[in-house]
Amino acid sequence: MKAKTQEPRHRRPTLKDVAAHSGVSFQTVSLVINHPERVHDRTRTRVLDTMKALHYAPNLAARGLRKISSKTIACVALSAGNRPQEEGRPMLQDTWQSEVLMAFGSVADRSGYALMSKTVSLDDHEGVISRIYQEGRVDGVIVLPIITEDQFLLDLHRQGVPLVVFGSAHPALSSVTQADRQSAWNLVTYMVERGCRRIGFVRWAGDSAVHSSGQERYLGYLEATRHFGLATSERWTGQGDMSISSGYQAVQAVMGGFSPQRAPQYPDALILANDRMAIGGLKACHDLQVRVPQDVSLAGFDNSEYGRYTLPPLTSVSGPIAEMAARTFEVLLELTGSRQAEPTLIQETFQTQLVIRESIR
Repeated sequence: MKAKTQEPRHRRPTLKDVAAHSGVSFQTVSLVINHPERVHDRTRTRVLDTMKALHYAPNLAARGLRKISSKTIACVALSAGNRPQEEGRPMLQDTWQSEVLMAFGSVADRSGYALMSKTVSLDDHEGVISRIYQEGRVDGVIVLPIITEDQFLLDLHRQGVPLVVFGSAHPALSSVTQADRQSAWNLVTYMVERGCRRIGFVRWAGDSAVHSSGQERYLGYLEATRHFGLATSERWTGQGDMSISSGYQAVQAVMGGFSPQRAPQYPDALILANDRMAIGGLKACHDLQVRVPQDVSLAGFDNSEYGRYTLPPLTSVSGPIAEMAARTFEVLLELTGSRQAEPTLIQETFQTQLVIRESIR
Protein backbone atom coordinates (compact mmCIF):
# COMPACT_ATOMS: atom_id res chain seq x y z
CA MET A 1 0.00 0.00 0.00
CA LYS A 2 1.49 3.31 -1.08
CA ALA A 3 0.58 6.82 -0.04
CA LYS A 4 1.98 10.07 -1.39
CA THR A 5 1.37 13.33 0.40
CA GLN A 6 2.67 16.85 0.13
CA GLU A 7 3.93 18.55 3.25
CA PRO A 8 2.56 22.02 4.11
CA ARG A 9 4.78 24.92 3.15
CA HIS A 10 6.62 26.65 5.97
CA ARG A 11 9.44 29.15 6.15
CA ARG A 12 12.83 27.51 6.46
CA PRO A 13 15.77 29.39 7.98
CA THR A 14 18.01 30.86 5.30
CA LEU A 15 21.72 31.37 4.96
CA LYS A 16 21.17 35.05 5.76
CA ASP A 17 19.33 34.11 8.98
CA VAL A 18 22.36 32.09 10.06
CA ALA A 19 24.66 35.00 9.20
CA ALA A 20 22.55 37.47 11.20
CA HIS A 21 22.38 35.23 14.28
CA SER A 22 26.11 34.46 14.07
CA GLY A 23 27.20 38.04 13.57
CA VAL A 24 29.07 37.27 10.34
CA SER A 25 28.50 37.87 6.65
CA PHE A 26 26.56 35.43 4.52
CA GLN A 27 29.75 34.88 2.52
CA THR A 28 31.38 33.56 5.69
CA VAL A 29 28.49 31.18 6.28
CA SER A 30 28.87 29.96 2.69
CA LEU A 31 32.56 29.35 3.31
CA VAL A 32 31.76 27.33 6.45
CA ILE A 33 29.44 25.15 4.36
CA ASN A 34 31.62 24.72 1.29
CA HIS A 35 35.19 25.29 2.48
CA PRO A 36 35.27 25.01 6.29
CA GLU A 37 39.07 24.74 6.30
CA ARG A 38 39.26 28.37 5.18
CA VAL A 39 37.41 29.69 8.25
CA HIS A 40 38.95 30.38 11.68
CA ASP A 41 38.09 27.65 14.20
CA ARG A 42 36.24 29.96 16.59
CA THR A 43 34.14 31.53 13.82
CA ARG A 44 33.42 28.16 12.22
CA THR A 45 32.25 26.73 15.55
CA ARG A 46 29.97 29.73 16.18
CA VAL A 47 28.38 29.41 12.73
CA LEU A 48 27.91 25.64 13.05
CA ASP A 49 26.32 26.06 16.49
CA THR A 50 23.92 28.63 15.03
CA MET A 51 23.03 26.34 12.14
CA LYS A 52 22.22 23.58 14.59
CA ALA A 53 20.16 25.87 16.86
CA LEU A 54 18.12 27.13 13.88
CA HIS A 55 17.77 23.60 12.43
CA TYR A 56 19.34 24.96 9.25
CA ALA A 57 20.69 22.70 6.54
CA PRO A 58 21.93 23.88 3.13
CA ASN A 59 19.51 23.45 0.25
CA LEU A 60 21.27 20.29 -0.78
CA ALA A 61 18.64 19.23 -3.27
CA ALA A 62 19.05 22.41 -5.32
CA ARG A 63 22.83 22.05 -5.26
CA GLY A 64 22.49 18.40 -6.22
CA LEU A 65 20.64 19.26 -9.43
CA ARG A 66 23.85 20.77 -10.76
CA LYS A 67 25.92 17.69 -9.98
CA ILE A 68 26.60 14.57 -11.95
CA SER A 69 25.17 11.49 -10.28
CA SER A 70 27.68 9.64 -8.12
CA LYS A 71 25.82 6.35 -8.83
CA THR A 72 26.30 5.58 -5.12
CA ILE A 73 23.69 5.12 -2.37
CA ALA A 74 24.51 5.31 1.34
CA CYS A 75 22.99 2.81 3.78
CA VAL A 76 23.38 4.18 7.30
CA ALA A 77 22.55 2.11 10.40
CA LEU A 78 21.81 4.22 13.46
CA SER A 79 22.67 2.98 16.92
CA ALA A 80 21.71 4.66 20.19
CA GLY A 81 24.68 5.28 22.44
CA ASN A 82 26.96 2.30 22.97
CA ARG A 83 26.47 -0.87 20.98
CA PRO A 84 24.75 -3.79 22.71
CA GLN A 85 27.23 -5.98 24.57
CA GLU A 86 27.87 -9.70 24.22
CA GLU A 87 29.96 -11.02 27.13
CA GLY A 88 31.46 -7.57 27.70
CA ARG A 89 32.35 -6.99 24.02
CA PRO A 90 30.47 -4.83 21.53
CA MET A 91 27.91 -6.83 19.56
CA LEU A 92 29.37 -6.57 16.07
CA GLN A 93 27.22 -9.14 14.32
CA ASP A 94 23.52 -8.64 13.69
CA THR A 95 22.06 -11.27 11.40
CA TRP A 96 19.06 -9.14 10.44
CA GLN A 97 21.25 -6.17 9.55
CA SER A 98 23.67 -8.39 7.64
CA GLU A 99 20.81 -9.85 5.61
CA VAL A 100 19.46 -6.37 4.90
CA LEU A 101 22.84 -5.08 3.72
CA MET A 102 23.29 -8.11 1.46
CA ALA A 103 19.86 -7.47 -0.04
CA PHE A 104 20.69 -3.81 -0.68
CA GLY A 105 24.05 -4.77 -2.16
CA SER A 106 22.35 -7.14 -4.58
CA VAL A 107 19.77 -4.53 -5.62
CA ALA A 108 22.49 -1.88 -6.06
CA ASP A 109 24.52 -4.20 -8.29
CA ARG A 110 21.53 -4.93 -10.51
CA SER A 111 20.76 -1.21 -10.74
CA GLY A 112 24.31 -0.18 -11.61
CA TYR A 113 24.92 1.56 -8.30
CA ALA A 114 27.55 1.18 -5.58
CA LEU A 115 26.48 0.83 -1.95
CA MET A 116 28.26 2.72 0.85
CA SER A 117 27.39 1.18 4.24
CA LYS A 118 28.06 2.88 7.56
CA THR A 119 27.10 2.25 11.17
CA VAL A 120 27.10 5.43 13.26
CA SER A 121 25.92 6.44 16.72
CA LEU A 122 23.17 8.99 17.14
CA ASP A 123 25.81 11.36 18.53
CA ASP A 124 27.67 11.33 15.21
CA HIS A 125 25.15 10.59 12.46
CA GLU A 126 24.21 14.22 11.83
CA GLY A 127 27.70 15.06 10.61
CA VAL A 128 28.13 11.77 8.75
CA ILE A 129 24.94 11.96 6.68
CA SER A 130 25.26 15.67 5.98
CA ARG A 131 28.92 15.41 4.99
CA ILE A 132 28.65 12.50 2.58
CA TYR A 133 25.69 14.11 0.79
CA GLN A 134 27.15 17.63 0.67
CA GLU A 135 30.39 16.28 -0.74
CA GLY A 136 28.46 14.65 -3.57
CA ARG A 137 29.64 11.19 -2.61
CA VAL A 138 26.12 9.73 -2.68
CA ASP A 139 22.86 10.42 -4.50
CA GLY A 140 20.63 9.49 -1.57
CA VAL A 141 20.50 7.86 1.85
CA ILE A 142 18.79 4.77 3.24
CA VAL A 143 18.51 4.83 7.04
CA LEU A 144 18.13 1.57 8.94
CA PRO A 145 15.54 1.58 11.62
CA ILE A 146 14.81 4.61 13.75
CA ILE A 147 15.03 3.76 17.46
CA THR A 148 14.66 7.27 18.81
CA GLU A 149 12.91 10.44 17.66
CA ASP A 150 15.35 12.31 15.44
CA GLN A 151 14.81 15.93 14.43
CA PHE A 152 17.82 15.98 12.15
CA LEU A 153 16.37 13.41 9.76
CA LEU A 154 13.23 15.53 9.52
CA ASP A 155 15.35 18.59 8.76
CA LEU A 156 17.21 16.75 6.01
CA HIS A 157 13.92 15.61 4.51
CA ARG A 158 12.51 19.13 4.54
CA GLN A 159 15.64 20.41 2.83
CA GLY A 160 15.05 17.92 0.03
CA VAL A 161 17.72 15.33 0.76
CA PRO A 162 16.59 12.03 -0.85
CA LEU A 163 16.13 9.82 2.22
CA VAL A 164 14.18 6.62 2.94
CA VAL A 165 13.84 4.86 6.30
CA PHE A 166 13.95 1.06 6.11
CA GLY A 167 12.36 -1.11 8.79
CA SER A 168 10.56 1.65 10.71
CA ALA A 169 7.72 3.97 9.86
CA HIS A 170 7.49 7.69 10.54
CA PRO A 171 4.55 9.91 9.51
CA ALA A 172 6.85 12.63 8.13
CA LEU A 173 9.51 10.50 6.39
CA SER A 174 9.47 8.25 3.35
CA SER A 175 9.70 4.66 4.55
CA VAL A 176 9.46 1.00 3.64
CA THR A 177 8.61 -1.27 6.52
CA GLN A 178 6.74 -4.41 7.49
CA ALA A 179 3.43 -4.71 9.33
CA ASP A 180 5.00 -5.23 12.77
CA ARG A 181 1.91 -4.41 14.81
CA GLN A 182 -0.25 -6.81 12.81
CA SER A 183 2.53 -9.41 12.99
CA ALA A 184 2.55 -9.33 16.78
CA TRP A 185 -1.25 -9.57 16.80
CA ASN A 186 -1.05 -12.63 14.53
CA LEU A 187 1.57 -14.23 16.77
CA VAL A 188 -0.56 -13.75 19.90
CA THR A 189 -3.57 -15.13 18.00
CA TYR A 190 -1.65 -18.28 17.05
CA MET A 191 -0.47 -18.75 20.64
CA VAL A 192 -4.06 -18.43 21.89
CA GLU A 193 -5.19 -20.99 19.33
CA ARG A 194 -2.52 -23.33 20.69
CA GLY A 195 -3.89 -22.96 24.22
CA CYS A 196 -1.63 -20.23 25.66
CA ARG A 197 -3.37 -17.87 28.11
CA ARG A 198 -0.58 -16.06 30.00
CA ILE A 199 1.57 -14.41 27.35
CA GLY A 200 4.58 -12.24 28.25
CA PHE A 201 6.78 -9.99 26.14
CA VAL A 202 10.46 -8.98 26.13
CA ARG A 203 10.87 -5.64 24.35
CA TRP A 204 13.81 -3.44 23.34
CA ALA A 205 15.08 -1.18 26.11
CA GLY A 206 15.65 2.42 25.04
CA ASP A 207 13.40 2.07 21.98
CA SER A 208 11.63 5.41 22.29
CA ALA A 209 10.64 6.18 18.70
CA VAL A 210 6.84 6.27 18.51
CA HIS A 211 6.66 4.39 15.21
CA SER A 212 9.70 2.11 15.52
CA SER A 213 9.42 -1.58 14.73
CA GLY A 214 10.05 -2.46 18.38
CA GLN A 215 7.26 -0.22 19.61
CA GLU A 216 4.90 -1.48 16.93
CA ARG A 217 5.54 -5.09 17.94
CA TYR A 218 4.90 -4.29 21.59
CA LEU A 219 1.71 -2.35 20.80
CA GLY A 220 0.44 -5.22 18.67
CA TYR A 221 1.03 -7.57 21.60
CA LEU A 222 -0.84 -5.27 24.00
CA GLU A 223 -3.78 -4.82 21.64
CA ALA A 224 -4.09 -8.55 21.01
CA THR A 225 -3.95 -9.52 24.69
CA ARG A 226 -6.68 -6.97 25.43
CA HIS A 227 -8.77 -8.24 22.51
CA PHE A 228 -8.64 -11.82 23.80
CA GLY A 229 -9.18 -10.78 27.41
CA LEU A 230 -5.88 -12.32 28.53
CA ALA A 231 -4.38 -11.69 31.94
CA THR A 232 -1.16 -9.65 31.95
CA SER A 233 1.45 -8.94 34.59
CA GLU A 234 4.46 -6.64 34.85
CA ARG A 235 6.37 -9.69 36.05
CA TRP A 236 5.78 -11.36 32.71
CA THR A 237 7.50 -8.58 30.74
CA GLY A 238 11.18 -7.74 30.35
CA GLN A 239 13.59 -5.59 28.38
CA GLY A 240 16.73 -6.28 26.38
CA ASP A 241 19.10 -4.50 24.01
CA MET A 242 18.59 -6.87 21.04
CA SER A 243 21.56 -9.04 22.06
CA ILE A 244 21.51 -12.75 22.89
CA SER A 245 22.83 -12.10 26.39
CA SER A 246 20.12 -9.54 27.16
CA GLY A 247 17.44 -12.02 26.09
CA TYR A 248 19.02 -14.60 28.36
CA GLN A 249 18.99 -12.20 31.31
CA ALA A 250 15.43 -11.05 30.68
CA VAL A 251 14.02 -14.58 30.53
CA GLN A 252 16.06 -15.57 33.59
CA ALA A 253 14.33 -12.73 35.45
CA VAL A 254 10.85 -13.61 34.16
CA MET A 255 11.05 -17.39 34.57
CA GLY A 256 13.37 -17.62 37.58
CA GLY A 257 11.98 -19.85 40.35
CA PHE A 258 9.59 -21.67 38.03
CA SER A 259 8.24 -25.06 39.03
CA PRO A 260 5.27 -27.04 37.73
CA GLN A 261 3.45 -26.38 41.01
CA ARG A 262 3.89 -22.61 40.61
CA ALA A 263 3.16 -22.55 36.87
CA PRO A 264 -0.03 -20.40 37.19
CA GLN A 265 2.16 -17.54 38.50
CA TYR A 266 4.30 -17.58 35.35
CA PRO A 267 3.66 -16.93 31.66
CA ASP A 268 2.92 -19.97 29.55
CA ALA A 269 4.23 -18.16 26.45
CA LEU A 270 6.86 -15.50 25.77
CA ILE A 271 7.33 -13.28 22.72
CA LEU A 272 10.75 -11.67 22.31
CA ALA A 273 11.15 -8.63 20.05
CA ASN A 274 13.88 -10.21 17.91
CA ASP A 275 15.41 -13.63 17.34
CA ARG A 276 18.73 -12.82 19.00
CA MET A 277 16.98 -12.24 22.31
CA ALA A 278 14.75 -15.27 21.71
CA ILE A 279 17.82 -17.49 21.26
CA GLY A 280 19.15 -16.19 24.57
CA GLY A 281 15.75 -16.89 26.08
CA LEU A 282 15.88 -20.51 24.94
CA LYS A 283 19.22 -20.93 26.71
CA ALA A 284 17.82 -19.32 29.86
CA CYS A 285 14.92 -21.77 29.87
CA HIS A 286 17.32 -24.68 29.44
CA ASP A 287 19.45 -23.52 32.38
CA LEU A 288 16.35 -23.02 34.54
CA GLN A 289 15.05 -26.49 33.57
CA VAL A 290 11.96 -24.85 32.07
CA ARG A 291 10.80 -26.97 29.15
CA VAL A 292 10.08 -25.33 25.79
CA PRO A 293 7.34 -25.63 24.67
CA GLN A 294 5.80 -27.86 27.35
CA ASP A 295 6.16 -25.31 30.18
CA VAL A 296 6.46 -22.13 28.14
CA SER A 297 6.09 -21.46 24.41
CA LEU A 298 8.58 -19.03 22.93
CA ALA A 299 8.83 -17.03 19.69
CA GLY A 300 10.81 -14.19 18.12
CA PHE A 301 10.95 -11.85 15.13
CA ASP A 302 13.11 -11.63 11.96
CA ASN A 303 13.37 -15.38 11.18
CA SER A 304 17.11 -15.59 11.79
CA GLU A 305 18.97 -18.43 10.12
CA TYR A 306 20.20 -19.46 13.57
CA GLY A 307 16.61 -20.08 14.69
CA ARG A 308 16.38 -23.14 12.47
CA TYR A 309 19.12 -24.85 14.48
CA THR A 310 18.14 -24.09 18.08
CA LEU A 311 16.66 -26.75 20.35
CA PRO A 312 13.78 -26.66 19.82
CA PRO A 313 13.77 -24.81 16.46
CA LEU A 314 12.45 -21.27 16.96
CA THR A 315 9.07 -20.04 15.73
CA SER A 316 9.52 -16.56 14.28
CA VAL A 317 7.98 -13.78 12.20
CA SER A 318 9.58 -13.46 8.76
CA GLY A 319 9.59 -10.27 6.72
CA PRO A 320 10.16 -10.14 2.92
CA ILE A 321 13.55 -8.42 3.21
CA ALA A 322 14.59 -8.87 -0.44
CA GLU A 323 11.32 -7.40 -1.75
CA MET A 324 11.43 -4.57 0.81
CA ALA A 325 15.03 -3.73 -0.12
CA ALA A 326 14.18 -3.64 -3.81
CA ARG A 327 11.23 -1.33 -3.21
CA THR A 328 13.28 0.90 -0.91
CA PHE A 329 15.84 1.34 -3.66
CA GLU A 330 13.11 2.14 -6.17
CA VAL A 331 11.60 4.74 -3.82
CA LEU A 332 14.98 6.36 -3.23
CA LEU A 333 15.71 6.58 -6.96
CA GLU A 334 12.27 8.10 -7.46
CA LEU A 335 13.08 10.72 -4.83
CA THR A 336 16.51 11.47 -6.30
CA GLY A 337 14.89 12.13 -9.67
CA SER A 338 12.13 14.34 -8.24
CA ARG A 339 12.08 18.00 -9.25
CA GLN A 340 9.19 19.02 -7.00
CA ALA A 341 9.55 22.16 -4.88
CA GLU A 342 8.28 20.33 -1.82
CA PRO A 343 9.55 16.85 -0.85
CA THR A 344 7.26 13.90 -1.57
CA LEU A 345 6.37 11.24 0.99
CA ILE A 346 6.26 7.62 -0.16
CA GLN A 347 5.33 5.15 2.57
CA GLU A 348 4.85 1.43 2.01
CA THR A 349 4.13 -1.50 4.31
CA PHE A 350 4.76 -5.18 3.54
CA GLN A 351 2.98 -8.11 5.13
CA THR A 352 4.89 -10.79 7.07
CA GLN A 353 4.65 -14.54 7.49
CA LEU A 354 4.66 -16.59 10.67
CA VAL A 355 7.23 -19.38 10.36
CA ILE A 356 5.98 -22.13 12.67
CA ARG A 357 8.59 -24.43 14.16
CA GLU A 358 8.68 -26.40 17.41
CA SER A 359 9.02 -23.73 20.12
CA ILE A 360 5.24 -23.22 20.46
CA ARG A 361 3.17 -26.05 21.92
